[in-house]
Amino acid sequence: MKKETFKIDNSHLLSYQNELSKEEYWQLKKEIFQIPFHHLRKIYQNSYKDEEYSAKDITPLKYYEQEKIDSFYSEIGLKYYNSYAVLTLSGGSGSRFGYDGPKGTFEFTINNKKESMFSLQALKLKKIYKETGNYLLWLIMTSIENHDAIINYFEKNNYFDYPRENIYFFSQSELPVLNISGQCVLKDKGHVLKASDGNGQVFKSLKTSGMLKELKKRNILYVECINIDNILAPLYDSSFIGLMVHHNYLVGTKTSIKENPDTNEYVFCKYKNKPFLYNLNAIDKSFEKDSNLYQDTFLGISLFHIKALEKLSKINLPYHRAYKHYDYINPDKTLSSRVEKNAFKFEKFIFDGFSYFDDLLLYRIDKEKEFAPIKSQTGPNSLEEAIKKYEKYYH
Repeated sequence: MKKETFKIDNSHLLSYQNELSKEEYWQLKKEIFQIPFHHLRKIYQNSYKDEEYSAKDITPLKYYEQEKIDSFYSEIGLKYYNSYAVLTLSGGSGSRFGYDGPKGTFEFTINNKKESMFSLQALKLKKIYKETGNYLLWLIMTSIENHDAIINYFEKNNYFDYPRENIYFFSQSELPVLNISGQCVLKDKGHVLKASDGNGQVFKSLKTSGMLKELKKRNILYVECINIDNILAPLYDSSFIGLMVHHNYLVGTKTSIKENPDTNEYVFCKYKNKPFLYNLNAIDKSFEKDSNLYQDTFLGISLFHIKALEKLSKINLPYHRAYKHYDYINPDKTLSSRVEKNAFKFEKFIFDGFSYFDDLLLYRIDKEKEFAPIKSQTGPNSLEEAIKKYEKYYH
């Protein structure tokens, strides 16, 4: 592991104390006091591990193809409406759209109506109720930064006419953002720059927020976890559930075939007999030659049995270091702009949780019909592209 220096001396965070009001000063002191410096040092050092993987330890994972699935599985899955919940990951912001607010509240015109990512999910949930008579439990993971704004948005829109008692909000945790020298920095004169610590923190957050206890209280067995920005993701796929139930999987995820074998996309496999997601081309180029095995990519549509959520809530998933663009105040009081990647945050990823189980259900789907993430206004994975797909399949 490469040795790096973590700047434990962060006295510069009080550089502007004389310019703050009494209340602002004590708020900043509170933020500094809450920084887990020694924990942060450990994360900082461990997130730079240079892992080496051997091709001999890589084996394929079994997959199921959606187009070849028998109705037998769907019939099984249709029996689980009363023990099923949807969990929406919605901690992101709409900054890529030039929107100052939570990504899920960004509004646009689709099917000649003004909608948002949240309202579109609510429409799908209400459709499920009309078809089955069941209101699914809807969990929404926010960030500390956007939590209040999201709740206000739901209140303003009367919870999109979905039963209030079936909607739960909870926040994921956050960590300080560090500059490239490994120092905590100021967002402004009175606040430390912090960011949410990744969607993989959802398992711990379910426990600390009391949501895991609520799921068990309401006899929920399966929880589908999706990203707010994928407006095509189905919220109840009976065949997917049926496969999980019939073959006794605790975790499952939808996948699509890698579009170009020469690209460095991460694909699913087993590493030392545990589910694993990795760029196999970096280990051995021969993996790309198999047209069927080692071709499944992650889409962010996953299904967890309640036992899996309980297990993962007790596990400390690894942190990854992500280089990002931020505006902040340097220790020498100069301003650093987000024009270039100038800082890094620490993130946990949901897919790292798969490696704590002996097996993982891979369910290959038609990406065209179920995957339209909104990452920008135009181009690939854009709002423009997602609207076209949605209007094609949801009239």
